Amino acid sequence: SPPPKDEPLAAESELLSRALAALNVGQPGQALAAIAANRSRFPRGRLAYEATLAEVKAQLASGEDRLAIAALERAMAMPGFDDLPRSVELILLHAELQARARDCASALPTFDRLADRADLEGTLAERALYGRAGCLASRGDGAGSRQALEDYLRRFPGGRFAPAARTALGTSE
Repeated sequence: SPPPKDEPLAAESELLSRALAALNVGQPGQALAAIAANRSRFPRGRLAYEATLAEVKAQLASGEDRLAIAALERAMAMPGFDDLPRSVELILLHAELQARARDCASALPTFDRLADRADLEGTLAERALYGRAGCLASRGDGAGSRQALEDYLRRFPGGRFAPAARTALGTSE
């Protein structure tokens, strides 16, 4: 005989599916409504982490950076967060949103920690180094920002932020 169906998980999955479907068609408001229903009905559900990430996406799509920051903080506080495959990317996104909200005092330690990780490569390393430079500049540390931009260009001479880094440094190469 087939195993018994997990009714709560099925219902939780259905609500999350509605949220993701709404996100996929550009309706973040409907996604947020489905996520709120999910959180109300399943506050400690088995898909709570996935629902929180969907909420982050919906808040970003709605232009609600501060609410996205709060949702990321909820995700980061969940047990086992650091062991999840995308945890570093989400920590970096949190710092980028803090910087965008002009809270470089909070973002800079994260950018520093990530930019100094030898195992961080590719776009995540690029974003961390460039974020560090931007926060240092916004805090009035011109020498530190210059050094961060030079570090960025040394590691990523053809990187996504290389033209902006060169412009900020006043170089053309």
